[in-house]
Amino acid sequence: MESEFVDLTQYVILREDLQTDGKPWPRGALIAQACHACISVNSLYNSDEGVIKYTSFENLPNLRTVVLSVENESSLLDYHKVLTNNLIKSHLFTEKPENIVTCLATVPIDKRKVGSLLKKLKTFK
Repeated sequence: MESEFVDLTQYVILREDLQTDGKPWPRGALIAQACHACISVNSLYNSDEGVIKYTSFENLPNLRTVVLSVENESSLLDYHKVLTNNLIKSHLFTEKPENIVTCLATVPIDKRKVGSLLKKLKTFK
């Protein structure tokens, strides 16, 4: 059963500038944004095969999430467009009531289908 899930990965892309520009966001707040984005995309696409497999009880020991970073909101929107144009289901998360686009998350997907699209991004630090 484990090998059936081994390539499913959920990707999160966070804005790096939220840590540095203006009034920096606390690390915990950024982690919460990533969590909100993952929950949102999995809820929006709850009938997607990848979401169903990834969130199944049997797959819980195999959860794989990669958190990447982009420089700013413009870059985040560009990557959202790239994913959308390549038919990768994702969700931009917007912090309310401030209306600040903070991050995006993909549905859990075979990493071979999305890896080349995100290969220039670095791990969020």
